[in-house]
Amino acid sequence: MLKNEHLPLKWMYLPWLSLVFTVMVFTILGITVQGDPNKFLAELGLESAVVAFGLTIIGSLLTVVLLGRLLHKKGFSWSDVGLKGKLTFSSISFALFGWIIAFFLFYIIQVITEKLGMAMFWKENPDFIKTDSVINIILILIGPVIIASITEEIIFRGYLLNALLSKFKLKTAAIIAAMVFASVHLFLGPGFLIYIFLGSFIPIYLYVKFENLYPAMLMHFFNNLVSYLVIPILFLK
Repeated sequence: MLKNEHLPLKWMYLPWLSLVFTVMVFTILGITVQGDPNKFLAELGLESAVVAFGLTIIGSLLTVVLLGRLLHKKGFSWSDVGLKGKLTFSSISFALFGWIIAFFLFYIIQVITEKLGMAMFWKENPDFIKTDSVINIILILIGPVIIASITEEIIFRGYLLNALLSKFKLKTAAIIAAMVFASVHLFLGPGFLIYIFLGSFIPIYLYVKFENLYPAMLMHFFNNLVSYLVIPILFLK
């Protein structure tokens, strides 16, 4: 059971900052060009969904920086949000098994949502992830695969779950944390939101079991590596 159940809930705005940041940038861009920012980006040869995704990653980095300042100001440390301990053979094994579960969960949800007439995000946006150049592959590896796997675990499991545990039992805290995590991925559509909500319980379980974020980060890394690089390179060309 997690021991750091004393982080303040008053920082609950943090998980949504990356989404707010993205909306603000698009709003400012729209005011600047005096028109639809999506059309302006298209004229520059940029996909608005890709730009939005990149902005959310930048926003998550800024959120972690802000969280670090808040932790320091209130006398907390990074260990209070799960950055402690180390990876072990057992935790790595559980992370791999968690990724396998997430992989099959995605496939099951994709089948169900397609039967309901809701295509998953990748099916509707096959060109969202472009792996046609080395620079694109490097950017994807740095952004969605590495940075997002680290920052999202710190924000949603390290801070949010711990903060919720100061007021709620583990089951309730886990459900709320999963709902919040899904909510910041609204642009990925309903099918993907279901997957993200259910899939969130895997890193939550890893964090609670091992009492540090590294197994959850590793599982998140495997998941994003396969989703954003392996599958697009092998199957979506």
